[in-house]
Amino acid sequence: MTYFALFIILNIGGSLKRYNYFNSQWVLLGIIAPILVFFLAMNSVYAYFTATTTQKQTSNTTSIIQIGFTDATNATINSVTVTENTKILPGQTIQINGGIKNTGSASFYALIEICLYITKVGGTETIIQSDVYTITQQGLKQLEFSDEQDKYTTEACALNYNTTTNVGESINFSTSYEFGFYEYDNTYQGATFRYSITAYAIQKFVIEDAVEATNLIAEQITSLS
Repeated sequence: MTYFALFIILNIGGSLKRYNYFNSQWVLLGIIAPILVFFLAMNSVYAYFTATTTQKQTSNTTSIIQIGFTDATNATINSVTVTENTKILPGQTIQINGGIKNTGSASFYALIEICLYITKVGGTETIIQSDVYTITQQGLKQLEFSDEQDKYTTEACALNYNTTTNVGESINFSTSYEFGFYEYDNTYQGATFRYSITAYAIQKFVIEDAVEATNLIAEQITSLS
């Protein structure tokens, strides 16, 4: 049995300058990377009738698995959208809001990965937070692993496609990160802050259930890291 997975990357980054409580000025610049589209192909099927030596062929259309981010996906501070000129002070919290949507023509399961990075001047980029989530109506939920079952038990979220109305589902998410005043001292002066959101999807067809989908996607995430 062959599975097809679709991976979408949205990277948003920026610069962050750290001085002290009275003169800190941090700048965050957002850049959105293009969305990549993968296709699920179906081969034509042949039926042969030996009595008449007649060949019969049926043709199938191609379904497309395509995941996108909603227009509301952005970062805010004090309810104000972050731009390249935004000033971030120590102790402030950045709120990452958004949503993923089914923009293709087939139903799929999805997970998202949110990573935060900081790079000191002259240093290398450091991951300060990296987590994979499923999206529920109650919010983001981190994946839970069962040692006894040796697999993840969390259900990936399903985004269905209605073939009658040609409409795909969407779901929103939100998370936040606080720039701790005591955590980021003067050694972070002139540092760069960046965050990325990665959406992973796999078609629902031939997948047993949402838990199996989580484990299949998790395997792909591990292979990419």
